[in-house]
Amino acid sequence: AIKIFERELRARPEALTAAIHWAVEQRVPVVNLSLGTVAGEHIEPLRAACREAVAAGTVLVAAAPQGGPPSYPAEFEEVIAVGEDRALGDDDLRFAGEPGLDFLASGYARPRPGLPPELNLKGSSFAAARVAAIVARLLEAEPGLAPAAVRERLRALCLPPASGA
Repeated sequence: AIKIFERELRARPEALTAAIHWAVEQRVPVVNLSLGTVAGEHIEPLRAACREAVAAGTVLVAAAPQGGPPSYPAEFEEVIAVGEDRALGDDDLRFAGEPGLDFLASGYARPRPGLPPELNLKGSSFAAARVAAIVARLLEAEPGLAPAAVRERLRALCLPPASGA
């Protein structure tokens, strides 16, 4: 795990880009980019780092908060963008297939004994972490699986579309 923030749940965009470059150099197979950023001058270097990572075979997963400004790097097509659906179970995955939102997963943290789910920690970062864990298991079973093939494997694991969708 690489922690790129300190004392608050945000990272400078330059640190995020540098962390992606480092992960590629270290041949890290999957990177969970739970915390994103909004548009600004730093977006193009971040996009270039994401493209470099995927070209090198690294799978990038990012939280895609729903509602509000676009979140980067989730908005980049190279990145698997994950939003939360609190109605999904712990192991459920649903295909969203929207620009900036590829998949939905439970937005809850791991269950905590004695704590009702609605009082537990929640958010798209937890959904991204769930999908990153699925990706890690896929890559453990099939080392060297290309990022595009990972997307296809994820889609095959998805629940059928909700009725009326």
